[in-house]
Amino acid sequence: MDWNIIVEFIRPELLILIAICFCMGLFLKVTTADINHHVSLNYIDMNEDGNLVDPNQLEAPTNLTATPSTKNITLNWDVVDGADSYTILRSTTSDSIDIVIASNVTDTTYIDNNVEQGVTYYYVVRAVKDSVESENSNVASAMIKNTNIAVLQFKLSTTDIYEYRVTMNEVNNFIDWYTDRSNGTGLPFYKFKTVDSNIDPYTDSNEYLIFDKIVWFKVKEYLK
Repeated sequence: MDWNIIVEFIRPELLILIAICFCMGLFLKVTTADINHHVSLNYIDMNEDGNLVDPNQLEAPTNLTATPSTKNITLNWDVVDGADSYTILRSTTSDSIDIVIASNVTDTTYIDNNVEQGVTYYYVVRAVKDSVESENSNVASAMIKNTNIAVLQFKLSTTDIYEYRVTMNEVNNFIDWYTDRSNGTGLPFYKFKTVDSNIDPYTDSNEYLIFDKIVWFKVKEYLK
């Protein structure tokens, strides 16, 4: 309804009420009116951007966290007043989290057991009331580290062959570095911490592998 028409038959005290509510971030909407100036009013919330918000719309869940253990990832979030249940969505990329892994969740804790080591998972949660979903919560992510042991073997341009006994998580870090260097980014070397029983009087021992010297590398994984 056009506001100019409303002004013609709303009493002055109601106009003052409308002005006060507008300043408080609320819109008053005239739903019925008659020639005797009897009106029915409803209000609609206005958000910080000045957009109208449905008063029946649920708030999005907040403070979503994702905590990894050795076998699963636990999600926690704050309760949403009025919510009947929650829907959990997951992805392995942060730009499109759209795969529903659980619905009708009535608690504010969820354990995701369908996860793999070494993969980063991204999550959002939606509140649900009367089959209507809220906006997404904040994004939370977690990864279960791969603690399997592997032998990482290198052949260098000097014909030397080196081996390092590391976790698969370290192998994945190395492969990420190697891929970045192949694309022209990152440091020109990779550091391996070495175990030296004769380290005294030194406090640390590291070996640095130069990217340009690597001819090939091989990964031999086995259970810890």
